[in-house]
This record gives sequence, C-alpha cells and structure tokens, in this order.
Amino acid sequence: MDPRLITVLLRCVQSDKDLFKAGASLSGFMKEFGVGSRRGQSIYLSAGDKTRIRALLTAANIPLDMDPGAFRVMTRAETLLSSNNEKQGGRPVKQNRVALKGLRPEQDLHVLGSPLRLPAGVHLDLDSSQIRLNGRHDVVIVVENWECFNRPDLCADELDFPGESPLVVWRGDISVSMRGLLDWLATHELPVAAFMDYDPEGLVMANALPRLSRIIAPPPAVLSRMLADKGLSERYAAQVAGCQATLDAATHADVRALWAIIRQSGRALPQEHFLHKVE
Repeated sequence: MDPRLITVLLRCVQSDKDLFKAGASLSGFMKEFGVGSRRGQSIYLSAGDKTRIRALLTAANIPLDMDPGAFRVMTRAETLLSSNNEKQGGRPVKQNRVALKGLRPEQDLHVLGSPLRLPAGVHLDLDSSQIRLNGRHDVVIVVENWECFNRPDLCADELDFPGESPLVVWRGDISVSMRGLLDWLATHELPVAAFMDYDPEGLVMANALPRLSRIIAPPPAVLSRMLADKGLSERYAAQVAGCQATLDAATHADVRALWAIIRQSGRALPQEHFLHKVE
C-alpha cells in the first residue's frame, strides 16, 4: 500500500465518523476494493466497510492503533518494524544528506574534525548533523548540477569563484531535497555563493539561499554573447512564467543584474558550458 493510502485508511478506521472526503487515495481504494459508496463529495463507510479495511490493514501488518502519519516520517528500515514492505516508508532515503567537497583536489576539507584531501571527482555524502565546521572554510558555494559539482575545479578555471578555502555543496535532485540543504545552511553563518544555470529557475534557486553573497557568473558581455550563441529559447520560455514575479521582486544586486541580461536575451544557458574552455 502507498503511504498516503495507509494514512487515510488509518484515519478512517480510527474515527467515529462515517463520511470522509473523497480524495484521490480513498476514491481509488473504493473503486479497486468495492469498499464504501459515494455521497456527493464524500465517501460513506459503514461499520462493515471499516471492518474490511481493518482486515486489509492487518493483513499488511499495519497496526490498527498506529499514528496515521507515522509512515510519512519513517525510513525504510523503520517501516519494517511495523510492516513487511519497506517501500511504505514515506521519508526520503537521503533526507538531510549533504554532498560536499573542496573546490580543488589540493584543498583540504575541514568538515569532520581532521582535514581530508579528496581526489578530483570524489566527494563526501554526510548527514547534516555530522558536519563540523571549524572556521577553516570561508564561504559555501551551492552548485546546481551534478557534473559541475563533480568537477568544480574545471569550472573554477573559467570563472571567478570566491573564497580562499570554499566549501562546495550540491543543490541536490529528487533524491536529495534542497529543503535539507537550506536547513543546514541555516545552522551556520558562512556567506553563501550560488553557481546555477543561467536561466529563470536557476536565479530563483539562488535568490532563495540564505546569506547570498554573490552569484558566480562570467562578465556581463561574455554572458550576453554566450546566451546569444548557445542559449536555449525553449527552456527560457518554459520557465519564465513561473519565475518572473519572483525575479521582478528580487532585491539582491546579482539576481537583478543577471535577470536583466537573461530576460533581454530570452534564452537560458546551462552551467555545464563552463566545464570546457570558454573562448
């Protein structure tokens, strides 16, 4: 069973009510199992219907007195203490994980007490509670895309990156929530720089970072030329409607300056261009 459905069913059988909101999960369950009946915008569950639901939950090893929201915050391993199906756990498997590294292979990384030196293309993946900053890093650089995070040293050959000893972290993807990164950034006071795609969504992500000191970008004339030569008008068009209000209201100088250039061009530029020599 899907964690959302388990939550809904537990709430139903633990309630004295017999009318429940006809949401997607409960409506789908009613159609598949023939349990309950529609009454307007609600679903009616009789005593017999609730008995069938309890039997189905019990067959799936779901305790009937369980907190309905418990599966949403359980890891897969924790879920197996209450169910035989680890995939019913709703907590993302990499929640609160932070992928980080130094800007260059020769730079020491100071996040676990003792200094570490990682080869090119290698990073640490840590629970945010494990990270121990000791004052040796002077700026955090948030990188949007994986390939640029994997080899930031190549990008730093083409662009001006801030700091004497920057700590580079990955923005994350669907398996690594940016919410966890934002929560971790809120636990310290280091300035934050952003290295994102040069498009509306990239600027919105940069604008959301706490203590944003700067956005890493080429000189305005170079960015304008690259947008004209290599930019993607389709990507810009797909993103602009959902981002324009936020960017028009932005107050950070770098966000405003880059937004003006990107908006004028009507194009988007992937940051991966800076993994190569910029002519």
